[in-house]
Order: sequence, then C-alpha cells, then structure tokens
Amino acid sequence: MKRLWMAVLLLAALLSLCLVNAWYSLTLTRQLSEQLDQAQALVEQDQWDQARSITQEVYDSWNGHHFYLHVFLRHSDTDQILRTFRQVLTYLSFRGSFPFLGKAS
Repeated sequence: MKRLWMAVLLLAALLSLCLVNAWYSLTLTRQLSEQLDQAQALVEQDQWDQARSITQEVYDSWNGHHFYLHVFLRHSDTDQILRTFRQVLTYLSFRGSFPFLGKAS
C-alpha cells in the first residue's frame, strides 16, 4: 500500500510541474505577443523607430529564454521564430532609415 501512495504522490508532483510549466510558457509567450502587437500598432502609426526598439526588446527577451523555449517547444517552431525576428528587425531598420519608401503618392 505504501508503494501505491508513493506512486500517486510522484504522479501528482509530475502533474503539478507540468501544469506550472504550461502556465509559465503561456504567460511568457502571451507577454511577448502583446509587446509585438504594440510594435505593430506603432508601425501602423508610422513610428518605425519605436516599433524597432520594442521588437528588439522582445527579441532579446526571446533569446534570454532561448534554452527554455527550445527545450519545451518544437525546434522547428523556435527556429522559424528566430528567422522571422531577424527578418522583421532588418525590415524595421531599413524602413526606419528610409521613411519615404513605400508611401503611396
């Protein structure tokens, strides 16, 4: 009977850890997503430098959590996110340097 209760406690502990991990990853990615939404709103208001700054902060935060995210998310997803971050930052830097580009006459 003692073994049964130990197994139940172990399973409960593992379930608790899984739930905490799911909560943490959801909170982290939701926070990053909200910041990116804010950067997108700034782009729509032609505030390219501020959008680039926020996007760079999110990218730095993503890199700060890279090991954790790479362990718990699919590798192909994290790799694609990093590639997309680099493309967006390049675009924002380029667009911010040449604000006259892309404007309809």
